[in-house]
This record gives sequence, structure tokens and C-alpha cells, in this order.
Amino acid sequence: MVPFKFRLQKALEHRESLEEEAKKQLQFAVTKRAAQEEAIRERQEQWIAYAARRRPNNPQELTERERFLTGLEREIERLKNELDILLGEEREARDAYLERRRDCETLEKLKEREQEAHAVAARRWEHRQSDEAIAQRRAA
Repeated sequence: MVPFKFRLQKALEHRESLEEEAKKQLQFAVTKRAAQEEAIRERQEQWIAYAARRRPNNPQELTERERFLTGLEREIERLKNELDILLGEEREARDAYLERRRDCETLEKLKEREQEAHAVAARRWEHRQSDEAIAQRRAA
């Protein structure tokens, strides 16, 4: 009997490569989001540390301190806004990856079913061959 050959093997391989690319894009999006969260944490810690310092008595130094803290607050807000965008990109990348994964799973299941059907047909063929050989020996 002819060995099993999946008729959609090239399509499966193509879908697997698309899945792998989507997985890389998801990993990149996760890395960017994590880096952004770390940047926010660093700025917040910087703000806390600076705010915890002794308040200056000099009005000029007090004004400079307030400007610096306000600047950090704005920077934190900007980073949080960028984080929202990165979270959306990560969500989209995850959805794309999951869709590509489902595409592969569909073809993989089809391949498994076809392999099982081929194995059943091969066993039937072998059984017929065996029956024919027995019948020929009896006839001789």
C-alpha cells in the first residue's frame, strides 16, 4: 500500500510559519508593554523619592522642586497613555496569534483524521492480502 501523504501539507507548513510569525509579534508586544510598565514604575519611584526629601525653605528651590515633581507627573501620565496603546497592540497581537493557532489546529486535526483513515485502509488491505494468500495455499 502507498505510504500516507497529507494532501494539504504545504498549506499546513505555511500556516505554521504564519503562526510562528504571529507568536514572535506577540512576544515583541509583550516585551514592549513590560518595558513601559517598568519605565512607569521607575518614574513613580523617582517621584516618591524626590517628594520625600526635606522641603526647602528657599522659595526658589521650592519652586524648582514643584516644577520637577510636576514634570515627573506629566511624564508618568504620558507613559501611562502610551501603555494604553501598547496594551491594545498586545491584545491585537494575541488575537492574531490565537487565530493563527486555530488555523493550524484545524489542519492538524484533519491530518490526524486522514492518517487514521489511511491506517485503517492499510490494515484492511493487509488483511485482504493475507486472506488471499491463505486462499491460494488452500487451493494449491
